[in-house]
Amino acid sequence: MAAPKKEDKEKYQKAIRVKLLESERTQLEKLVMESGRTISEVIRELIMNGLIVPRFSESDLQIILSLTGIARNLNQITHQIHLGNNLKIEGDLNILIQFITELKTNYQKSYHDR
Repeated sequence: MAAPKKEDKEKYQKAIRVKLLESERTQLEKLVMESGRTISEVIRELIMNGLIVPRFSESDLQIILSLTGIARNLNQITHQIHLGNNLKIEGDLNILIQFITELKTNYQKSYHDR
């Protein structure tokens, strides 16, 4: 199924051509790589906001990976509870709570350092 057609006011209608020095082009490509956006999106964001905000920083990606691991662990613990295997659940939950607390502390620290 094709995407719905955009209204005229939503379409980009004007194109520009810009000559850049090699160093400027390199800097633009670096912004594109860091932000995960296209060249057009980066230029539009620079025009509108004066800066580029990356979609995810390296620390954000690490936190996402950690949260994914936590979700898997909680799912496994829940599965064990449903099976009636409650023997070591309390210990697992305490380890998970400690890990979440450390993750929260590290995130707050890395976010503050930005």
